[in-house]
Amino acid sequence: TEALVVLRRETTVERIALAGLAQGEVGALLDLIGETEVPEALTQAIAEETGGNPFFVREVLLHLVEEGKLVRRDGGWASSLSIGEMGIPEGVREAIRLRLARLGATCNRLLTVGSAMTGGFRWEELRAITAEPEPALLDALDEALAAQVLREIATATYDFVHALIRHTLYDALS
Repeated sequence: TEALVVLRRETTVERIALAGLAQGEVGALLDLIGETEVPEALTQAIAEETGGNPFFVREVLLHLVEEGKLVRRDGGWASSLSIGEMGIPEGVREAIRLRLARLGATCNRLLTVGSAMTGGFRWEELRAITAEPEPALLDALDEALAAQVLREIATATYDFVHALIRHTLYDALS
């Protein structure tokens, strides 16, 4: 973070936002990590849950194997659980928590509220159900967008860049 602040002062620096891997690339990574072909349905579910983030992809697969939720059977991987029932590995949750801890308190409250709204949320909805003053809420939204925790999916409509971030926040609610 400190390095980014210093680099922003330089005129020759360009920040490039990296996108996650495409589903086919996630499948290739899973096949490599798992040392055998991963079923297409599992590849699709992991790609959707992780947003193609290679760290999340690896951690999710290793977690499923370590927990016995994904087992080798007849030369391939098998599970009787849906991806939602498999759970998020603690290493991924911790990485997400550390990332969120760098954000302000108002931003984290906004994200927590947003985590209860699957499929994204509109600015009007957020403003209506939070007690934050509008300028502080706008600053928090800008902070979440700049940190690439949220993305704008339509005009004034936002969603989490990774479902795992939303799940981590939502699971922390009492």
